[in-house]
Formats: sequence, structure tokens, C-alpha cells
Amino acid sequence: PSQLCPKGYKCPRGTFDKIKCENSYQDQRGQSTCKVCPAGYHCPTEADTTIIKKVLCQPGLENLSYYCPNSLVAKTNCPTGTYSYDPGAYSTSNCIDCPPGKYCPNEASKAKILNCLQGYYCAGGAKTENEEVCPIGSYCPTAASQPIQ
Repeated sequence: PSQLCPKGYKCPRGTFDKIKCENSYQDQRGQSTCKVCPAGYHCPTEADTTIIKKVLCQPGLENLSYYCPNSLVAKTNCPTGTYSYDPGAYSTSNCIDCPPGKYCPNEASKAKILNCLQGYYCAGGAKTENEEVCPIGSYCPTAASQPIQ
């Protein structure tokens, strides 16, 4: 009974080989295949480096902007200028335009919604902190969505 294939691995029938599940998971012992990590979920690697569970994609809990397309791809940042905090986000269709006054760079280190700089304004869908220069004779405070006359 202790010879059962462990969780996080597949053991092809007729062999004693255990093969780690990669970009997939196996939450049961004694299995010959791994389970596909479905869209809207990611399969985190546990401390022992085996993947044993699927976890709902929840970018809002991490204050990051991403979606989880399928088992072949890890968490994927939303396109620049958009964001998603939706639980179970699975495609770019879950990513919406960055709100006015904010920008969404969606680089790996800062895939968040951030304030536009003073002296600039950001209409919806901004990609950089200095999206539009404030026109001469106008005022644009931090997080401005349009110039103030």
C-alpha cells in the first residue's frame, strides 16, 4: 500500500516511475495521469515542489492585475492599460480599462492600479504615469482624470 504513487505525481501504468505534475496537478494518490489546471485557476507549487491542488485565480486579494488562462500558462498580467481583480479571471476579456486618473503598467513588478503623476492627466485606459501632459494654463493634481481650468 505504501507503493502508491504520491500526490503531485503521475505513475504511468506498468512502471514504478513517478513523474512530477507540471502545469497541472494531482490531489490523489495512485494516479497514472495528472489533472489539467482549468482556466480561472492556477496550480501553485508547494514547498516540496509538487503541485497537488488547483487554486481559484484571485488577483484582487493580492492587489495585482492578472488572469489565469489555463494549465499551460501561469498567472498572466492583463495588457498594459487594463486591469482585473475578478475572482476566476481566465482571459483578457476579464481585463477592463484602467480607471480615469490612474494608470496600469502591468509590468511583472508592479501589475497594479497606480496614480498618475502631478502635472499630467490620465483618461481611462492609461498605460503610463505621465500619459497626457497638462495643458498650459491648466492644473493637473496627482491622479487627475482631466485638466482643471
